[in-house]
Amino acid sequence: MSKLFTFRPIGTVSSTCETSIDDDWEVIPVYISLDPEQFGGEALIGLDAFFAL
Repeated sequence: MSKLFTFRPIGTVSSTCETSIDDDWEVIPVYISLDPEQFGGEALIGLDAFFAL
């Protein structure tokens, strides 16, 4: 029996990078924007605790 899944985007990820390279990703700024219709500011609480941010 197969199950059907529906996915809905929760936001976007953008970057200032203009080329596809596989070097120095840690120095390239990346921006995560959550869909404000689905998430409020409280969704970001604690996110700054991750080492990669």
